[in-house]
Amino acid sequence: MMKKTWLAIMMMAFLPSSTVFAVRMTRLYQAEIPVVSQLSDAREQAVRDGFLQVLTKVSGNEQIDKNPLIRASLKKAAYYVQDLNYALETPNASEYLLRIQFEPDDINRLLKQANIAIWGERRPLILVWLVKKNKQDDMEIIADETPGGIYKTMSNEGEKYGLPFIFPLMDVNEMSEITPQEVASFSVDSLKAAAKRYSPDAMLIGDMTESDTGIQSKWQLIMSNTQWRWQIAGDTDAAVVYSIVNQIKGALIAQHSVKEKAHA
Repeated sequence: MMKKTWLAIMMMAFLPSSTVFAVRMTRLYQAEIPVVSQLSDAREQAVRDGFLQVLTKVSGNEQIDKNPLIRASLKKAAYYVQDLNYALETPNASEYLLRIQFEPDDINRLLKQANIAIWGERRPLILVWLVKKNKQDDMEIIADETPGGIYKTMSNEGEKYGLPFIFPLMDVNEMSEITPQEVASFSVDSLKAAAKRYSPDAMLIGDMTESDTGIQSKWQLIMSNTQWRWQIAGDTDAAVVYSIVNQIKGALIAQHSVKEKAHA
């Protein structure tokens, strides 16, 4: 079944211009690329991959490589490197991790020359309340570092686009306050009360249900006086996560653009 996405409801009550997000993304201009060796060919390709990764994070534009100026600049990605070093994730790792720091001013200048908007370093800290129901109707709240693909995929996608997602700890106290049923029923008041310990700028509530035909899901993003709702279906958990992260990115960039125009 092909993945389907429906934008069900968008309530656009834009934030006051004085709103300041709590998280400053300090690694927007950094990339970590796995390489099998320290040879120049592998390094050159990794630098190009890291360059494109950083341009995507800074702009939020996943189609950025289609811009003619950006496409031409990929061939000279090394020019934009400020520093790089190799590391091993574990002593017995079979590949290196190439950590690349790109020059922020040069990146920003390139984006402006390409007429691509820059999404600022300050991004909303998003607390994710997500429940997953399997085919046996067992329900689980996806907590911080929950084993399995959903937590890892969403964290990786957040890193890819510079979106700071955090998940609840679901410790003993929290488990007594919040049940999977409350997340699945979108009990906003209860979830907001439990969210205070994390001081998020936004709250994402999700309900994913597994069936023989794939994954069905409902989502609500709440940020101050703004709310968005989506219904998303996909073949796999990962397909749904990719889609919801893309929807969130698009919604926040659109809001940022409106606020920027209001200041102009």
